[in-house]
Amino acid sequence: DANLYWDNTNDRLGIGTTTPDYPLDVVGNIRTQTHLLVGGDSTSDGRIYVRLADDTTKIFISSNSSSYFNGGNVGIGTTSPSNKLTVNQGGGVRVTGITNGTYIELSGDLPGYSANQYPVIKSGGSIHFANNGKYGAYLEGSDTYFGLVDSAIATKVLIKTSGTSYFNGGNVG
Repeated sequence: DANLYWDNTNDRLGIGTTTPDYPLDVVGNIRTQTHLLVGGDSTSDGRIYVRLADDTTKIFISSNSSSYFNGGNVGIGTTSPSNKLTVNQGGGVRVTGITNGTYIELSGDLPGYSANQYPVIKSGGSIHFANNGKYGAYLEGSDTYFGLVDSAIATKVLIKTSGTSYFNGGNVG
């Protein structure tokens, strides 16, 4: 077949090329109807590279080291991500395994202010801050209110944008 080339000297197969650089070198599209398996051997991990024509790696996925997407936005549950990471499908985003000394950082800039003047966390619902498995503070709902709780998860301070706010326990002064 004119599209297949076997390089006897280097034990390489070319599909769509007569100068294969790898054991299997394909110039063109590859299609599989079931699975694409990428595996390592006893000395390396499985890796997937997506590269441009100039050999710049734009996507690197590794089974045993850091992986990355370089350029553009990434979407989960959407085909049109509007940010570096856009998650859309309901159910929220859950991060587990947070241990003492580690953290999750959500940051950005408040529109109309200089960079890093007012870092923000955005949420369409509730945000809870925990300490040692207990809620320490929370922001709730469309009628935003802020609360601080004690170790028994009893609200001690409640500040509402409308309605009654209170301090429950201790001295204010």
